[in-house]
Amino acid sequence: MKTQLDGRPRSICLQGNRLVLHLVFRELDLQRIEDPEYDWSSELKHVPGLTEQSLTSLTRSINDSYSTNYLTSLFKNITKCRDLVQKVRSGNEESNKGVDGQ
Repeated sequence: MKTQLDGRPRSICLQGNRLVLHLVFRELDLQRIEDPEYDWSSELKHVPGLTEQSLTSLTRSINDSYSTNYLTSLFKNITKCRDLVQKVRSGNEESNKGVDGQ
């Protein structure tokens, strides 16, 4: 994915990789994470799409709220990272409501 990006989106992908990972992990169904017999292949199929969605939403949130921040310092600031996670997750919930019609 990062090879398809350039400029600021690529920098967000590279420097924000841990935050993207966190966002993806929060979207996975982890109820059976401790079950060694569980077949994770079906859950893992969602990862590429979730990664792209998370990166797109994160990039949008950064551009909306922190467009003048240097990315290196932005991703080291826990308060701003928490704010970004909240913005991305609330945006995803709104998108899901629109799809489900609820």
